[in-house]
Amino acid sequence: ETLEPTMFDDEHIGVWRERAHIQQIVHLEPGCGRVTNGLATFADGSKACVRYGIDADQVQGEILSYHLARMLGIYNLPPLVLSKPDPEKKQWMPVRESIESLRWTTQAIVSLTEWVPNLTSVFIPTALRKGGEGLNPTNMCLIAFKNKTTTFLIEMMQWTDLILFDYLIANFDRLA
Repeated sequence: ETLEPTMFDDEHIGVWRERAHIQQIVHLEPGCGRVTNGLATFADGSKACVRYGIDADQVQGEILSYHLARMLGIYNLPPLVLSKPDPEKKQWMPVRESIESLRWTTQAIVSLTEWVPNLTSVFIPTALRKGGEGLNPTNMCLIAFKNKTTTFLIEMMQWTDLILFDYLIANFDRLA
């Protein structure tokens, strides 16, 4: 576990949150999953995924899940802040038309998550796939981890964190 890199330490999170609260959003385009979401570009060129929830409970679930992950020592989640997409406020004014075309209400709460560029698709490692031992590894499966690279073991550790975290927050669609 000491070999796993901390992707987002407390200093990075603090700096990003401060910037996300004060930076003006100069562009809002489709992206980040559902059609109601958007990819925001700040005045400094950095970006954030803006998730517009169906209701307040959905956004609340996202922020609570983020904080639970931090409490559990899962540090590879990008920082997250909450905001109201009010086109009358300086931060959101330049993207007024985009907010209107997305039909976001000004009373809604959205989450802004730091955009991480150059991410690639990942696939469930063979050792965890159905047909192998799946999510019920036996001693034979554990033997398969001997003589593996540190990179492989760190990836497996991240997957086990993700699987347990999804179980705790009842996110069952990732491995369905």
